[in-house]
Amino acid sequence: MLARLLGGHYPPPMATPDPDDGLRLRLREARRGTGLLQREVADKLGVSRRAVHEWESGARRPHSKLPEIAALYNASTSWLLTGAEEASVEVRELRQVVIDELHTLGRRIDEVEEKLISLAELTASVFEGYEELLRMSNLDPPVRRSEVGPKPKRRSGGAPNERERV
Repeated sequence: MLARLLGGHYPPPMATPDPDDGLRLRLREARRGTGLLQREVADKLGVSRRAVHEWESGARRPHSKLPEIAALYNASTSWLLTGAEEASVEVRELRQVVIDELHTLGRRIDEVEEKLISLAELTASVFEGYEELLRMSNLDPPVRRSEVGPKPKRRSGGAPNERERV
């Protein structure tokens, strides 16, 4: 029943996106941005007004005229076709400088990491040797101040109290 009401299609057919839709819209937007009429564009490009209309309506693509259109509208062919600007030479060069600098920084980080690992291993080795010396000499390891408590305070006169003289 529902299929008959919808003209025999159920579910109703989905509209397929038109890949040229963006191109036609950007062509119209760029032309309007320059303040030119379709007739003026046609005259400057040596085509009919109908051709310009067909480009902007999506009936035809400008193909060979696209570079001329881009120049006339002061836009890139990349933007007209895709809506995205292609990176300028300066941006590409800057991107390469950043990539090179990141590689350099990565190498430096690796070098520092290796030095830190060596330092940590050396420190562990020194402490192991220190503990071995203490065991061999039958001495107790030093007591850390944090295990004993706070350091006694001096009186304001600067002279140590009786306890501290001992």
